[in-house]
Amino acid sequence: MAIVFSLFEVFLLILFFSLFSAFLTYFFLLRRFNKKLKESLKLSRAVLKGSIYEQLSPFFKDFPFKPGELKFLGKPVDFIAFVGLDENKVREVVFIEVKTSSSKLNPNQSSLKQAIKNKKVRWFEFRID
Repeated sequence: MAIVFSLFEVFLLILFFSLFSAFLTYFFLLRRFNKKLKESLKLSRAVLKGSIYEQLSPFFKDFPFKPGELKFLGKPVDFIAFVGLDENKVREVVFIEVKTSSSKLNPNQSSLKQAIKNKKVRWFEFRID
């Protein structure tokens, strides 16, 4: 016994499976997109939070340097402190990187830290005549 479908019934079956497949694709893509969006927003918030703390850190009560003795760089480090600048006699130069929670130094910051520890720091004066 053969099952016979009319042209209209075949059309309805194709339409049903097409819509069902489109719905499944939309559903899974939407879930994937929402997951990526949430991850992106979480990372963006963390970066923004870090930037805010970075800018405000000199004004925290436990920050060990005077705001007037700091120069903001941003990259590769956040600040350079010129300890004693307020008294017109710089006694020490300190490179400062502000980090939040478990964030780590990037490769440039790590190599800068190592260069400073290895005393690979010098003075260079460029004169234009």
